[in-house]
Amino acid sequence: MSAVLESQFAVVPYYKERQSFPPGLLNGIYRKLCAEGVDRELMHNGLIEEEEFVRFADEEALTSIFLDLRGQCAGLAWLTNIEETETMKKALGAFAFFKEYWHPAVTSEFGTICLSQWFNTLEFDMIYGITPVPNRPARQFCKRLGFEYSARIPNFVSYKGKTADAMVATLTREQFNQRIGS
Repeated sequence: MSAVLESQFAVVPYYKERQSFPPGLLNGIYRKLCAEGVDRELMHNGLIEEEEFVRFADEEALTSIFLDLRGQCAGLAWLTNIEETETMKKALGAFAFFKEYWHPAVTSEFGTICLSQWFNTLEFDMIYGITPVPNRPARQFCKRLGFEYSARIPNFVSYKGKTADAMVATLTREQFNQRIGS
């Protein structure tokens, strides 16, 4: 299942019920994240090994891959820490984009499509994220998507090799659908 965007991009979601990613795809994504230095920011410590990343993205998380119309990977997003009770279904969300796609319009479009799939297809009630305070572009990305910051946690993450405070951001399905007019 994929959604084609007017901006010439597609989002290909993969859920736990699906088959594994094609061999080597996640390895290539990991290597490119590392080459661009995005891995250190994404994992808040840069210490995750390739095999661990591949296993995590392919087996543990609900992972989506962002593609441009040339078929090139632009980034990925995933949900982890999934909790479901009688009254709420929530998860921790994360996004990563390759540097050539670091443009607010592009990242916002990818984020909006992923959130729509997570809220309206997979029926999550809340998505939350943890963002290093010094990572201003990531905080702005979350704000553009409608996330609200609700807490600051001192010395919670490693960012660019230093301990940093983190912000907890939340977005509910109701808030998201009001924002997009759905």
